[in-house]
Amino acid sequence: MDKYYARFKCCFEAEVLHSLLKKQLEKSSDLSGFKIDDDKDQDSFNFRVELPEPIGEKKNIDKISVSVPSDAMGNRPMDNNLYPQAIETTLFSGNELVYEPKLGYEDIVRFYGDERASEAENIEKLIAHIKQLSRGQKPDDV
Repeated sequence: MDKYYARFKCCFEAEVLHSLLKKQLEKSSDLSGFKIDDDKDQDSFNFRVELPEPIGEKKNIDKISVSVPSDAMGNRPMDNNLYPQAIETTLFSGNELVYEPKLGYEDIVRFYGDERASEAENIEKLIAHIKQLSRGQKPDDV
């Protein structure tokens, strides 16, 4: 499998993840205030979720980026998986990447599915993570 096919698979998996996460955000009352783009660019392996209120020490973090990158372990061609398995998250202030060690973000944070990145249990972990972040708490999983 070449790197272009791996990228295509990650873009497709990110599109599935976007759709499933969007449905969860829309139907759950305790997730009101979160915003996610209506349409994810099909040629992109990432999207952003806007938090209800800015968080962080400087109260400047307003988004979390969610991606299914083709270079992450579990998503690479050499891993020989049928579907990409890893989700990466990063924090953003506007369009600037932000590291916030007190929230567990010295770097990116990853989530791994057993079969694929968009499986239900992995999405549940991601939602719990985002909810804790939105309260300004370091998530339990970092």
